[in-house]
Amino acid sequence: MDITAYGHPNVLATHRTTIEVTTEDWLTRKGDCIIGVRASHALSDLKDELCSLRGSHLALEIRADDIVERVTGFVHPSLQFTDNKAIIMRKSSFLCPRTLMIHASKAAIDLRRDLINKMKDPHEEMRITLSRRP
Repeated sequence: MDITAYGHPNVLATHRTTIEVTTEDWLTRKGDCIIGVRASHALSDLKDELCSLRGSHLALEIRADDIVERVTGFVHPSLQFTDNKAIIMRKSSFLCPRTLMIHASKAAIDLRRDLINKMKDPHEEMRITLSRRP
């Protein structure tokens, strides 16, 4: 599964427990977990595919040009994938309709700063690829 998102001048990526991408086209500086806007998909768009991943470990590859980050986490069996605006990866075990995975290996603050600096450009495209971890 691939998700495309774009940069925004207000991307900070300083949040210590979450990473988020949103389908919204705007971002305030309070959204310090958001690394991409204008996402091609929200959780509700991927629900059919994601339901089959419940109880699995997931790997995300986040790529902007030649910069690549990898994040892993767990897809809790209770997740419903119903949010129509966001996709959130959490270091914690908190579950809500916006959550894709919990116990993530990284939060926004842990991501490479060259990736985050690139994502401050509204024309920059990011690709997030989701796959089941063996």
